[in-house]
Amino acid sequence: NIGNSAIITRKPVSADFAATGLVVSGAIPPPRTATDLNSTKHTNSQTQHMKRAERLKTINFYILAAVCVLLMGCGMGEKDEGWRTSDSVDGAADHLSDAFNESSNNLKKHAKEASNAMHKKKYRSALISLQEIKLSGEVESAKEGMAVRDSLVNLEEELIYAIENGDKNAQKTYDLLKRVNRN
Repeated sequence: NIGNSAIITRKPVSADFAATGLVVSGAIPPPRTATDLNSTKHTNSQTQHMKRAERLKTINFYILAAVCVLLMGCGMGEKDEGWRTSDSVDGAADHLSDAFNESSNNLKKHAKEASNAMHKKKYRSALISLQEIKLSGEVESAKEGMAVRDSLVNLEEELIYAIENGDKNAQKTYDLLKRVNRN
């Protein structure tokens, strides 16, 4: 049969068209099948779902932002009476005097001593007077307690600055402050 028949060569057939039995050159794309059309619909459905999810994310973001703005606005009206913090030792000294202005004579005396010592930068005396106030057990209001705390925080900060500048007395007072805070 070799002389009667022509040699036929076939190109490899893709897996999609192997079932059809057709031989194609690959230059023309194969026709779409029903499964191909369903997968396109599924892709469009996924795209629509993704767009909807993106819109919901955007809406949720704006709702969250609005809630945050509303919460930040709460309490912006009146100032809390007597609640303040100071940025310096002098401010803390004034705060201390104001807070204990209407207290018992003993507390008022110690507050005035601490305030004067802080203004004169006699930090050891200020620390001792502040400790007297704390240990007295007579601090009755949060306003007074905050004034003592504010004074101690600013005193500690001032001591650290003085230590950095080489003040040996500031180091001794700072060590005393740390011992007092541990107990």
